Amino acid sequence: MRLLLAVALIVLALPLWAQALTWDDINDHPTPFLTGVAAGVLAHELGHVIVANSEGYSVRMVDGSLIYAGPPMSPAQRLQISSAGFQAQWLLSEAILLDHEARHPGEPLNPTAAGVVAGHLVVSAAYLTVLRNQPHGDLRGVSETTGLSTTELSALLALPAVLDYWRLTAKDVPAWVPMVSATSKGVGIGACWRW
Repeated sequence: MRLLLAVALIVLALPLWAQALTWDDINDHPTPFLTGVAAGVLAHELGHVIVANSEGYSVRMVDGSLIYAGPPMSPAQRLQISSAGFQAQWLLSEAILLDHEARHPGEPLNPTAAGVVAGHLVVSAAYLTVLRNQPHGDLRGVSETTGLSTTELSALLALPAVLDYWRLTAKDVPAWVPMVSATSKGVGIGACWRW
């Protein structure tokens, strides 16, 4: 609970800096923004499907969760498939943010790209709160494979999410913020594939 309170306070405080993306931008272009959010969430789910299919598992949805049919998974397969959604959203949001920061520093993202990054933030927020202990959820699969608690995993997911929120909404983001965000995502992805 303390972790969630700390994340909430940080998230609420970040817009106090001069914003790059404003609610007016979203209100002026809600359809592209919402399309981007849907694309960001879809990228998360496609990450699972792509990795599961590459490992020979068929995928179906049951009660809002993806279920994988096939032979019993090895611990490495379970970790890679369970974390594939986060890996996909991290890679996609990082590609968008790094490209934009290099070519248009301090300017707002276009509404669709901002929506894709927001989709990453929405999924992360869901797993920090209501989906953290979902029986068929991603964190449960990663937790049961690694031995880390879902609370510990939530803390690991919170870091890139908070930093990416900062990158999305603030002007003049310190240079260390993208570096730490990209590094935390890279370490997470690397750990999942080295398990």
